[in-house]
Amino acid sequence: MSFFIALLLFTKKGKTLPDKTLTVWVFAIGIHLFGLALDSGFNSKSSFNSVFKKHKGLTPSQFLNSKKQV
Repeated sequence: MSFFIALLLFTKKGKTLPDKTLTVWVFAIGIHLFGLALDSGFNSKSSFNSVFKKHKGLTPSQFLNSKKQV
């Protein structure tokens, strides 16, 4: 059953289940990415943005804007 849900989500939205779950959590509890960055040990916004963009291919702002459209 969970495989079917994951497959359906990916084919309809182009998102994996973990990506969609993270998006829901981030918006549901109002987490700010920079707050998470500081809590994770980053010392500056620019260092976090650089690593985030390298990993996701988008800046944090672009990532959040793309998730709001889903």
